[in-house]
Amino acid sequence: MDATLLVELFCEELPPKALKRLGEAFAEGLHRGLAKREMLGPDSAARAFATPRRLAASIDRVKSASAPRAVQVKLMPAAVALDAAGRPTAALLKKLEAAGLSGTDVSKLQRRLDGKAEMLFADAVGDRHQVLGFDHFAIDARVTGCDITAVPLEDDSVDIAVLSLALMGVNRDGYLAQTCRILPVDGQLWLAETTNHLGTDETRIR
Repeated sequence: MDATLLVELFCEELPPKALKRLGEAFAEGLHRGLAKREMLGPDSAARAFATPRRLAASIDRVKSASAPRAVQVKLMPAAVALDAAGRPTAALLKKLEAAGLSGTDVSKLQRRLDGKAEMLFADAVGDRHQVLGFDHFAIDARVTGCDITAVPLEDDSVDIAVLSLALMGVNRDGYLAQTCRILPVDGQLWLAETTNHLGTDETRIR
């Protein structure tokens, strides 16, 4: 069943003249991302809201889950995954379990060159996109309380990581190292920081 999704982002004070543009960009970005992941019903629309300390978007006709679809999961180099006799190694079995693919017939895994290494890939059916939240303190059941320098996730196990106000802390190097660990080579890292802290020089920030 479709429903309306309301997303609010509280932030440092924003420039008044840029509020309309920032609010629209925030709403359009969310709507575009949901559409790309097939999470929207027909004729879905987004409404933008903005105040000096808050951006918000209301998106209607949002599905509770994306439709099942065939996906390929990149596992690991074949040289690491299989022993000399072609049997699965402990590392491969652990990776399959972490990916929710326990019991997969190893003979049906696909081999393909990825860069300079021959990698193993598994066919799977993705039924939904899962969002995981971590913070030093769990404000509710949706958030796992932990040390962000030691997030309880497997290597290469997430597609997108978002660090919110993380670069202000003294442990920022550890946060970034953990993010690199859990993201695959083609993963995405998004940073949400205030311009008061980072400034507006995009070249320096990059």
